[in-house]
Amino acid sequence: MDALIFELEDSRFALAAEAVRELTEAVLPSNLPGAPSIVQGIVDIGGEVIPVLDVRRRFGYPSRSPVPSDSFIVATAFDQPLILPVDRVVTLSAIDTEHIHESKALGVPSPYVSGVARLEDGLCLIHPLESFLSDGEAVDLASALADREEGNGQ
Repeated sequence: MDALIFELEDSRFALAAEAVRELTEAVLPSNLPGAPSIVQGIVDIGGEVIPVLDVRRRFGYPSRSPVPSDSFIVATAFDQPLILPVDRVVTLSAIDTEHIHESKALGVPSPYVSGVARLEDGLCLIHPLESFLSDGEAVDLASALADREEGNGQ
């Protein structure tokens, strides 16, 4: 599995490389009225308005606004571009599937973590981006984005 390894606080996570579109510097997002609370706001990247998700909150860390040292991972899930603000992007790595263990088997039952990978320098939690938003959050986000487009006459 090719994966982008990133850090939040003292933990490392992996995101499937095929979901990643680009990496960019963090900026403060603009408000998106009507969006679910897991959405920090929206940013314009290359003329495309993309929602910024509160990854820290989802993984149980204190929520905070992005800071200049953060990175944005622009990824795609459900045919929707999404931005994950992370403390640091570590590397792009090939993870051998024999070093990946299902999270439930290890007593880590979380819809946001599908497995734990053993890397040369420690453990890494595998994050399936498709499970990041609940069905209700995905619907609310789509509605807020549509309302924004209608309000802007786009």
